[in-house]
Amino acid sequence: MSGSIATITARNALEPANAQQVLVIDVSGDETVAAGSATYVWREATEAWIRIGESESMDLSSPGTA
Repeated sequence: MSGSIATITARNALEPANAQQVLVIDVSGDETVAAGSATYVWREATEAWIRIGESESMDLSSPGTA
């Protein structure tokens, strides 16, 4: 099962299956990520979540707007 969840605390409360991926919307509970969101995969062999991607919040503007 893959999906998105709100926080690291919610991710840690899961009962994950091997190779399960989750997108955590607010990663403020992960001190290895500055801000934004991140994708993690559960590795059963080490019983740990592994970060496989992250994206920081950024301000975007359309051409002609500032």
